[in-house]
Amino acid sequence: MTNARRTLATAAAVTLIVAGVGLFTTARAAGSANTTLGVAATVKVNCSISTVAVAFIGQYDPLAVSDLTGQGTIKVACTKGAVTRIDLDLGLWKTGSARRLKNGAEYLTYELFSDAPGGTVWGSTADGTGAGVAYTAGSKAETSLPVFASVTAAQDVSAGTFNDTVAATINF
Repeated sequence: MTNARRTLATAAAVTLIVAGVGLFTTARAAGSANTTLGVAATVKVNCSISTVAVAFIGQYDPLAVSDLTGQGTIKVACTKGAVTRIDLDLGLWKTGSARRLKNGAEYLTYELFSDAPGGTVWGSTADGTGAGVAYTAGSKAETSLPVFASVTAAQDVSAGTFNDTVAATINF
C-alpha cells in the first residue's frame, strides 16, 4: 500500500470513528428522564445523666439549732426537645419515706430539694416519694441542675462520717 492510500485509509477510519462517536453521543442526549431519591434519618430521643456529690457547708453539729445545708449537681444532656423527668430515690438507708445517712448503727435524717433547702422535696414518682423534676431539653448541650440538701438539726448521734447513695434516674 502506498503512502497516499495509507493516509487516505487512515483519514477515512478516523472520520468513521469520529462520526460514530458523534452518533453515539447524539443518541444518548436524545432524551432524558428524572426522578427523586428519598433520604431519611430517624432521630431518637436519648439522654445521659451524671452527678456531682453534695458538699455541705461546714460540719454537722448535734448541738446546733439550724439544719446543715449543702448543694450537689445533676448534669443531663438530651436530644433537643426531649421531655423528661428526673427522679431521685430515697437512698440506701431510707426508712419509710425518710432519707438517712449512715455511720455504723447510727443515722442522720436528711432531705434533698429541687429549689432551695427546705423547699420542694426532690423525690421519685416510682417510689411514691413525690414528684421528680420535669426537664425539657432546649438543645443537646449538657445542663446542670442544682440539688439542695439539708440535714435535720439537733439529732443525737456520735462523731463520725455519715454517708448515703441516692440513685438519680432520667425518664424519657
